[in-house]
Amino acid sequence: MAMAVLAVMLILTLAAAVFVTGRLYRNAHQWTLHTYQVREQILQLVGRFQLAEMGARSYGLTGRDVAFQQYWRNIAAVETDTETLAGLVTDNPPRSPRRSSCKPRSARSARSSSASSAITGPTARRRPMRT
Repeated sequence: MAMAVLAVMLILTLAAAVFVTGRLYRNAHQWTLHTYQVREQILQLVGRFQLAEMGARSYGLTGRDVAFQQYWRNIAAVETDTETLAGLVTDNPPRSPRRSSCKPRSARSARSSSASSAITGPTARRRPMRT
């Protein structure tokens, strides 16, 4: 009888261990997928910034309206991508105290600094901003 009770306890312990390990694995897997989604969104955001910068430089060098329009189109996409990224990271666990001191630049300040770089430089032509 004691052996049967011991065997049942062993089986229940192993079943609980399998259940807990399975839950931990699923949770870790979901966070891994989430991390890849955030990384993909960050890469897309960096790509949009690069395209916006190329448009600004192209406008500065050539003065073509097409480059200026591409710049503003990419800046609008940066704002959308930033909002998407913010939505992805709202469910992240709290930051450690060391990292919480880093404050991200807002899309608005990024837009104003990119816009000012688009019209500065020795070859840039000054044109009124279009809305």
